[in-house]
Amino acid sequence: MDKKLEAGQVDLVLGYVGKPPAGFSYAPLMEDGICALVHEDHPLVDQEIAVEDLEQYSVIRHSSWMGSPHFIRDYLESLSANIRVVAKTPNLPIGLQLVKDTCHLLITMEKAARSNTYVQNMKMKTLPVKLPRVKYYAVWPEYWEHNRAHRWFREFIINRFRLKLKEIDRHNAVINDRT
Repeated sequence: MDKKLEAGQVDLVLGYVGKPPAGFSYAPLMEDGICALVHEDHPLVDQEIAVEDLEQYSVIRHSSWMGSPHFIRDYLESLSANIRVVAKTPNLPIGLQLVKDTCHLLITMEKAARSNTYVQNMKMKTLPVKLPRVKYYAVWPEYWEHNRAHRWFREFIINRFRLKLKEIDRHNAVINDRT
């Protein structure tokens, strides 16, 4: 993506993971973490998940959320070589269908789990060991920094993104107050 930004083929990237290198301007968007989703009938629904559980129950890995699939892969590989990933899905609703009524664990990003209206009959679970935090940015080439049209464009997009995050947080707060 860096080369496409430098070449002018891409004007703005949302979800850039990691602090952008010199030559790019950026604005922080959000921070996120990794979680597991299990069906409400899963044997681990009311327990803490341990590394041994990840080795026992097959894992489905949500592999496309704002440019962060390698964080999930690297996290699982750091825990154990015995964790069996039976499927990787670029789409969370498909991952949820694969987990529904099974003993699989779906590993995804927290904000993906919280923001998806398809997460029904599922429970979000904390994973073992210190979880990596992922920072996302909006990134654009420095040469666009003072262009008024680009500034309007990126501020509009970034503000809409932040409003959507606030809406998701408010929605989750309402749901949590009901339970």
